[in-house]
Amino acid sequence: MTAITPREAIEAAYAVLPADPALALQAAIRERLLSSPIMGAIFAPMAIVDGPRHPNMFPSITFGTPQTIANDLTLARRHATIALDLHIWTREEASVEASKLAGIVRSALFASPLTSPEISFADVRYQGTRILRDSSSQHGHAVVSVEAIARWRQ
Repeated sequence: MTAITPREAIEAAYAVLPADPALALQAAIRERLLSSPIMGAIFAPMAIVDGPRHPNMFPSITFGTPQTIANDLTLARRHATIALDLHIWTREEASVEASKLAGIVRSALFASPLTSPEISFADVRYQGTRILRDSSSQHGHAVVSVEAIARWRQ
């Protein structure tokens, strides 16, 4: 009998259980951004990550910590509302470039409905954009907030 690592056990269990709606939303967003020619001209694939709070590559997009809340739309109780922030970073100190990038990201995200092989999205909507002053005063930082209602497929 071969011992498996905890990571292998997690991956094996996740493969047969319903997908986590927040991870599915994040994957769908990343796929949409990577497939956009405009986004590809601006962001390297390694610059769109679920990574550190402050990136090493610019411009970049890092996914914030998602929040998933049960949504009892039907008695089957297979729905969830997910809130997710996309942090957009630029080397430019001024907020103008961060604002422009936030608009480009928003346009790419909502050009057509998001899809996922794991989750059905009943609704994905833009919640807003915040432009933040970076404490180091060396980078522009924008946050695009997205909310989705997802249904597990079974």
